[in-house]
Amino acid sequence: MKCPNCQTDNPERAKFCMDCGTSLAPAKATPPSIPQDLAARLEMTAQSGRPGERRVITMLFCDIKGSTAAAEQLDPEEWSEIMNAAFDHMIRPIYQYEGTVVRLMGDAILAFFGAPVTHEDDPQRALLAALGIQAEMKPFSADLQARYGIGFNFRVGINTGLVVVGEVGSDLRAEYTALGDAVNLAARMEQTAAPGTIQVAEETHRLTAPFFEFETLGEIEVKGKSAPVKTWRVLTAKERGGQLRGLDGLHSPLVGRERELTLLEGQLQALDEHQGGFVAVMGEAGLGKSTLVTAAQPGAARANWLTGNALSYAHTISYFTWRQIIRQSIGAQENDSPAQVRARLGEQCECCALPGGDRPFLEAILAVESESSLKVVMGCEGEALRQRMTEATRGYLCGLAAEQPLVLFFDDLHWADDASLDMLLDVVELAEDNPLLFICTLRPDETTASLETVSKVSQKLGGRFRQLELSPLREEQADALAANLLGTSDLPGSVRALILEKTDGNPFFVEEVIRSLIETKNLVREGDAWRMSGEPASLALPNTLAGVLSARIDRLPEQARRVLQTASVIGRAFERRVLAELEQADGLDESLGSLERAGLVQPVGAQLTFRHALIQDAAYNSILLKRRRALHGRIGEVLEQLFAERIE
Repeated sequence: MKCPNCQTDNPERAKFCMDCGTSLAPAKATPPSIPQDLAARLEMTAQSGRPGERRVITMLFCDIKGSTAAAEQLDPEEWSEIMNAAFDHMIRPIYQYEGTVVRLMGDAILAFFGAPVTHEDDPQRALLAALGIQAEMKPFSADLQARYGIGFNFRVGINTGLVVVGEVGSDLRAEYTALGDAVNLAARMEQTAAPGTIQVAEETHRLTAPFFEFETLGEIEVKGKSAPVKTWRVLTAKERGGQLRGLDGLHSPLVGRERELTLLEGQLQALDEHQGGFVAVMGEAGLGKSTLVTAAQPGAARANWLTGNALSYAHTISYFTWRQIIRQSIGAQENDSPAQVRARLGEQCECCALPGGDRPFLEAILAVESESSLKVVMGCEGEALRQRMTEATRGYLCGLAAEQPLVLFFDDLHWADDASLDMLLDVVELAEDNPLLFICTLRPDETTASLETVSKVSQKLGGRFRQLELSPLREEQADALAANLLGTSDLPGSVRALILEKTDGNPFFVEEVIRSLIETKNLVREGDAWRMSGEPASLALPNTLAGVLSARIDRLPEQARRVLQTASVIGRAFERRVLAELEQADGLDESLGSLERAGLVQPVGAQLTFRHALIQDAAYNSILLKRRRALHGRIGEVLEQLFAERIE
């Protein structure tokens, strides 16, 4: 065994180098620290005393294969250090994607994505974390094989489904965990996975198929399941992920956005006349912001179109969206080495006639610095470094725009990191003198910095700034969208009524409700027509929407969240005085204000109403059945008291 310090050959299993005394055992890992913002949210949840809830979450089991045999060959102290290091490699990627490690079990861990904090893309985060574990564990296992001659491998199992989460146990011992069949299936995925691989069940695969490469593994028998379970092996993340949105074989042209599309196409055509600008497309989740921009893209046939997608789990990576744009401009692939990326960047910088002194700062944005570039970058600090990065980016963009008109599309700007937002604000004035059009999509979320950034852009650019605010589709437009998707305008009345009631004109909601009806066989095609099979009221909230809506609810203050749940039991519309009888704690008005600002409820006449029926469904579905029954009973009593003169 070679010493890592002096390279002396030592006997196998030697604990210390014979020459220099260096320890030959794997270094004890420093336990990974939980991200600060995630820790704060978890602490807030713990302090709130939140009761158990029903949630759709993604569960990740990871264990060590061959640990028992390996432990027999080693001293307990050595084995303890090895396992500490192994847990470090397993836990670090989970924290990176804001999962929660809820249990260490000997040589295994259990992690949740979606509890106690929900994200819109928890299944994707779980798979990215699993791939991160795979990337870290393979070299670690090889090192242990070389040092100790022990077989040491891992396996991961993942499943997504409905569970009850909360404190489980007795007064002597309680822990935060999940109960339900979905947990058992996740454990079964881990138990049947081949060593070194990641295995997922059907629902997780369905929710992540556009974003990852999979190998189908066929079906396995699972105890307690009436039918075999389909399984897949996760291979890698796709370099360019697709869209989860949309129904296979069902398509619709853009509906109800004619005015916005015309304006956006006009801005693109103005590039041919050397006129740049900035267009902000704003709207709630699902209203079709990205769809609108995609529909307009053919109008930019002569332009160089570059896209930076902000991702919810990448908000801690500085310049993340700009990295994507610059990498796309030089044709860099995901698996290119830093040296290859630098070479491609150098070729493009020469074409753009960019000063050589700017290249090190572009390399820094891309995180591919060479030793010489790193020395240049390290010579600047703080504001000076930011200024040099900005100057390099401005020069690079001017060079690209001089070659051909340039469109920079920032999708989901509400998730962009602060450095990317600052850079955007520093370079937007280039649109005044260059054929350069900035397009961004964002949500009207007051908790994000993107709204302030867009407001400052508006002040800077004046008449070159346009803001498009998307509203829900009108009833006839939502009806037309559903008819386009299903290929017929002759929809059964029950289908049409259900779609309009549940979706409130949100195009994404329309698609997902139709998808759910088809997948559950409540909506069945017979020739060229569709018919309802079963009771429409039995429609379950699709998991694709559960994540989007639950994530919005989880961002609320704890009391406002509880008020929303209670209101969901009263009904789609509710009176404040009824709610006040049920939620008698101080701060009800403050909580209702939070719900209005978050766009979850709105005043309609003398009542308050949920903005969308599916928001009510999401809040209602999260309540334990036992608490629901108690609330229904209490609401009945309150209604009898308050409306004694008109009980009927």
